[in-house]
Amino acid sequence: MLKTVVFPEQLQYAHYCKYLYYKGEFFGRVGDFKNSFKYMGEAIRKAPQMTKDSGKGVKSFVLRARRHHTLLELLMNELPTPQLFEKHPELERYKNLVRMVSNGRKQ
Repeated sequence: MLKTVVFPEQLQYAHYCKYLYYKGEFFGRVGDFKNSFKYMGEAIRKAPQMTKDSGKGVKSFVLRARRHHTLLELLMNELPTPQLFEKHPELERYKNLVRMVSNGRKQ
């Protein structure tokens, strides 16, 4: 279905971001981590800008996409940059996970 269906980009931007996110999540579940990483990154880049007036939905969507993106980086044997964790303190648990993976902890 993903090969034959093209999402119309002229629809609302928020819907297109969700489409990219779920497409990335699907590819992650079937084991195609490269495509999943690509679509998660696009979903993060195309997400609405977070401002003071941004609703809870935008913040949680971007946070969820960043979490998936970080896990996909680890699954592809790449380490996220430290600047990512400085910029986004809400990813503190994932910073600890990256630290454990880089130290070779198996539990």
